[in-house]
Amino acid sequence: MKILIIDDNKVRYEKLIYEFSLTNEYKYMEINSCETSDKGRLLCKNNKFDLLILDVCLPKKIGYKADQEEGFKFLEDLHNNKKYFLPTKIIGITANINYIDEYREKFMKFTYIVYPAQINSKIWINNIINNTIKIVNSDIKNESIIKDKIVISIHGIRTFGLWQHKLDKLFKENSATINHHIFQYNFFDILSFIFPITRYLKAKKLIDKIKYIIDTNNNKKIYIISHSFGTYIIMKLLEKNIFPNKIELLILSGSVLSPNYNIIEKISSNVNKIINDCGINDKVLIANRIFVLGLNDAGRRGFYGPNNEKFINRYFKGGHSLYFKNNNCNKSFMEENWLPYILKDKNLKVIDERNSDNIFLDFINPLINILSISFKLSIIFLLYYFT
Repeated sequence: MKILIIDDNKVRYEKLIYEFSLTNEYKYMEINSCETSDKGRLLCKNNKFDLLILDVCLPKKIGYKADQEEGFKFLEDLHNNKKYFLPTKIIGITANINYIDEYREKFMKFTYIVYPAQINSKIWINNIINNTIKIVNSDIKNESIIKDKIVISIHGIRTFGLWQHKLDKLFKENSATINHHIFQYNFFDILSFIFPITRYLKAKKLIDKIKYIIDTNNNKKIYIISHSFGTYIIMKLLEKNIFPNKIELLILSGSVLSPNYNIIEKISSNVNKIINDCGINDKVLIANRIFVLGLNDAGRRGFYGPNNEKFINRYFKGGHSLYFKNNNCNKSFMEENWLPYILKDKNLKVIDERNSDNIFLDFINPLINILSISFKLSIIFLLYYFT
């Protein structure tokens, strides 16, 4: 358990650390400490802490005057700035008992607790230690549960993959046997995405990391969920490697691959079942098909070939991010359409929300094809002409 103590009273926080050291659970704790909010920001930028013990009245830097507003500003930064890892639980402490109610009221905006922490009292120390021991014991219990399913998720470009954290929350609410590995990367610049060589080089590092997770968990059931450019990364991984045990299920959503891609032939040796979820109104994939070399819109039109017990295309009304929204009953797409196949190993079921008499599609698809060919031929001509 990773603990961070931010307190400008060295005697007080050393006393707390000493009391922690007397507990049986101390061997499970990794305790960091600092005395200023700026140092705390740096530590939270580079570490995910399970518990933060925060002095409400803090100096910004060494030599600065302690200020209660600095403590609240620090908390606001943790909440609002994505460059910081927000600690799982935060406890406030203060020696100024005259303002304890005011501090507590402000802290409750962040759903935290504040203890009066006078130097000559052990009540606050005992409260903090008891809370911490409960967390440690809960973590130990969770670790003892055998997690026999591995889920790997990977997002698309131009996003930090917030949907993956929502998915992670769903797993934790519904199962104790799933270990979810979230693969993310920084914003992917458009130029690197457009050209095949730069696209692959950017993806290569992530491919190697995902391969490592699969290689080191070959005794467990593995499920992969990918969106947009993530579908390209996963395909490159599965094309170029043979794994001793098959992936149990691969879910593609908003895929940037071509409908002509022979998905069964290419990766069937590595995967038991494949779901390709499509958004029939996905304008992002239309642009992708027209302007991006080597990619297409299988996440809109589906892969060519029959649906069977091993592979299905599913078609839903909506755009490129329909998979991360809630339906009219406030139930998320992921909970309704992905979780049953992972939690219960449900058999594949076809879903098709397309309108069979949509004449518009009979015209738009050939038009997109003409635009795509024309644009790409123009690029080739310009490259040839200027080189």
